[in-house]
Amino acid sequence: MVCIRFDACLPSPGAISFLDCSLISDTLGPAFTGVKAADVQGTVLSVRGCGPVELMAVQLCKVYGARRIIALDPIRFRRQKTEAFGTHIGIDQTTGAPEKTLQKLYPPLGVDVAVSATSAGDVPNQALASTRLEGVSYL
Repeated sequence: MVCIRFDACLPSPGAISFLDCSLISDTLGPAFTGVKAADVQGTVLSVRGCGPVELMAVQLCKVYGARRIIALDPIRFRRQKTEAFGTHIGIDQTTGAPEKTLQKLYPPLGVDVAVSATSAGDVPNQALASTRLEGVSYL
């Protein structure tokens, strides 16, 4: 059995199945926590990885007023999918040095916020290296 505080729960609309609700909450929860904590309003940010959690993060960044959103993922289809959700640029993080690309696009030191739900490869270090001093990186 799992106990959860009542104020952490929301009623589900009758039109959405239990399975759909569980899938939404499983991907929305981590994205919401990171985006809300980052205070993204007016920022330039990167979202690393473009899986389900990051797609939720992109949508939340738009809702919370991010100025520019850059998606980084090695899979072209996933980068293209983020464009439908509002990213401004898609970068293949396996070609070249993505942190240097972001530093050139947003000098001198890169983006204001980096959001990532993956620890694959060197992604966490790239996220930190492409975030300006005093910026925020949520992994």
